[in-house]
Amino acid sequence: MIHIDSKHALILVVIGMGALSGPEPARAEEADILDTLSSEQAVSVATGYEKPINLAPAVATVITAEDIKRMGATTIEEALESVPGLHVSTVDGINSVTQIRGINSRILVMLNNIPLVQGLLNAYGIKDAFLLSDVKRIEVLRGPASAVYGSDAAAGVINIVTKTAEDIADTEIGARFGSFDTYDAWLLKRSRLGDFDLAVSLNGRTTAGYDATIQADAQTALDSLFGTRASLAPGPINVGRNFIDARIDLSNDQWTFRAGYLTRFDVGSGVGASRALDPSGSVDSGILNMDLTREWRLSQDFDFSAQLAFVNTQTTFDLSLFPPGAFGGAFPEGVRGVLGVEENRVRGELVGLYRGFSYHLLRFGLGGFHDRFDNTEDRRNYTVRAGLVFPTGAFAQQGGINDVTLFPSDTRGVFFAYGQDEWAFAHDWTLTTGVRVDEYSDFGTSVNPRAGLVWNTRQDLTTKLLYGRAFRAPSSLELQSNGLFFGLGNPSLEPSTLDTTELAFNYRPTFIDAQTNLTFFWYTAHDIVAQVPNPSSPNGFSFSNAASQEGYGFESDSIWQILPSLRLVARYAYQDVLDVTGNINTRLAPRHQVYGEADWQFAPQWHLNANVKSILKRERPDSDPRPPISDYSIVTLGLRRGSLIKNVDVAIYARNLLDEDAREPSESAISLPFDLPLAGRSIFGEVSLRF
Repeated sequence: MIHIDSKHALILVVIGMGALSGPEPARAEEADILDTLSSEQAVSVATGYEKPINLAPAVATVITAEDIKRMGATTIEEALESVPGLHVSTVDGINSVTQIRGINSRILVMLNNIPLVQGLLNAYGIKDAFLLSDVKRIEVLRGPASAVYGSDAAAGVINIVTKTAEDIADTEIGARFGSFDTYDAWLLKRSRLGDFDLAVSLNGRTTAGYDATIQADAQTALDSLFGTRASLAPGPINVGRNFIDARIDLSNDQWTFRAGYLTRFDVGSGVGASRALDPSGSVDSGILNMDLTREWRLSQDFDFSAQLAFVNTQTTFDLSLFPPGAFGGAFPEGVRGVLGVEENRVRGELVGLYRGFSYHLLRFGLGGFHDRFDNTEDRRNYTVRAGLVFPTGAFAQQGGINDVTLFPSDTRGVFFAYGQDEWAFAHDWTLTTGVRVDEYSDFGTSVNPRAGLVWNTRQDLTTKLLYGRAFRAPSSLELQSNGLFFGLGNPSLEPSTLDTTELAFNYRPTFIDAQTNLTFFWYTAHDIVAQVPNPSSPNGFSFSNAASQEGYGFESDSIWQILPSLRLVARYAYQDVLDVTGNINTRLAPRHQVYGEADWQFAPQWHLNANVKSILKRERPDSDPRPPISDYSIVTLGLRRGSLIKNVDVAIYARNLLDEDAREPSESAISLPFDLPLAGRSIFGEVSLRF
């Protein structure tokens, strides 16, 4: 495994920036490629500026708006399932864990290349809340990117790019309806406001959620212990939810202003926050984002930009952790809690792009952000001591002498600086090197280098050798939690780190319209934050840098336009965890993932699409006595008709067509012994109008 310390990382960058003399490089080849590619076939998440995806020094997948339409995805998480090596696993019916290459949650989520707030609860509910009608493309980078984006960009990056005025017809309206009392509606509109192009979008969704039954829950086990019958199981899962997403994009050649507000309300509690059924529990959350960017062309060789961004998130949990009669009748009204949290981030960044040196393209920048986390509400009728739950009597705000709020209000300041050099040192060779330094007010400095060697081996073959180090900063919850519900906070936590090496091939045969990507990867993760036993903590656990993980695998991705009317996609990913220390949940990650898709235009304006995602071989811990986790395959079939009437498109999709009893693994045989059922067969109809 390659290991580069901070000193050698800086030397690597200096070497990469060397030899800044000589005749002007011939960048015309790449420029020609970009001219022939639409922005949907290029990727910006790998370097911070657009490059053809096969030449980018990273392993990336771009899901376009057309891809989303073809596969019939109605949520971003459904669209992400088409990415090789990526699996979105639900942990309670509402929240999800996104895994890339068997690594859980260390993934940066960005909106238009701007990182979203993830410091407190690690991006609770961000991805699944974005609706798709306003999405231009989703860029997914598999592998480390902290040298470009800083914290959380460890296992990968998901960048959601929204539509601008040039991507929208004058007006588009649409509606979707179907199973589980699901109704979607959207409006997209473009206009001119003085010298600016204006794009406006409004999206909404309401759904009762799927109707799976939970046979036994955590309270079932407590009933056996106390001799009671308080459990609500067997009973239905609580997964209803409502979304509203409103956005504007105002831009001209130099200025861009974007703003959006996304709210989720009356979101059900899934199987319950404590894995005890909670039919009345709900979560409300909102994300407000604004950003302003100014770009300058200072000279023919020097582009400069300045950006100021603000993100506010507010979340309120109103939950019944255990039902009435829990703990031997000690809680006649149940174990109840209302928790409110708010996060604010103000972020600024200056970026320069310089082409004045022969054979080199330099990108450099500096910036910072200030986060504030507030525990705005903490009302409950319980406290926790020595791992046991005790009633406090009144359902009231906590924080008195004998108790404290979940965590105190906290702030975090971060300053960062980075440099990156793309060096075309030979006709068919490009070396991209970079390093970023992040200085955190609460734990110190993190230095993360990268190096990517791209070789145009032949006209139809590109080879990449990539290395990167990435990190995830400890969250405010991990630093400050009082240990009542989560582990006890540890102010001495260090960031977890991930070192990854990749060997990738992109093959584009000239005799057919097809391409194949093959990637091998190896990684080592250190100082992973995990919950460890601690008798001095109220719930018996505390956070510590106590875990590590090593793994390897490979991914293949083939797209073949076999006929002008027939497109085939085949993707496969294998990942294996070699060694794990500490309390890391790796059973959610399947050993094998298979995705296949066929899109057939069988008549003018008619498209038939079939796709399947298979999740294979997930292993339980040795201590878990349950049978092996069942494999499953989700089949989706869709029929689309463009211009049924002038500018009116219609579609119908069936998801989980075979009504498979698909389940995600639960944490233990005690809390949810029969695992977590996913949605059965569902059918959706869609109509949209452009004018």
